Amino acid sequence: YVLNWYLGDLMPNLDAVMKLPLDALVLEQGRKGYTIDPVEIRKRVGPHFCLFGFGYENDFCEDRREALSNELQRQIEGAGRAGAFIVGTPIMPPDAKPEAVDFYFSEARRLGKYA
Repeated sequence: YVLNWYLGDLMPNLDAVMKLPLDALVLEQGRKGYTIDPVEIRKRVGPHFCLFGFGYENDFCEDRREALSNELQRQIEGAGRAGAFIVGTPIMPPDAKPEAVDFYFSEARRLGKYA
């Protein structure tokens, strides 16, 4: 399988990326003033390829479980129902709380079960 881990502002280049022979697009949270939103990307690409989502670094560092859960649910509902979706993580910072990471994956298993 061909996975593209796209770093940087994807949105201006999304149409060109969609023409690549990809199986999956790995997304990373926006930085430096741009936004990366798996839900918005899914709306544009449809089921064209699998998307990898992410949690926000600060939520892992500050153990913000409600924020982690809410973002997971939003991404799964918005990007995962109309195409393949894999819950991913950011590049984990050294001050991420292990208990927040454990919660995130437990919550991903719970929320990712389709009825």
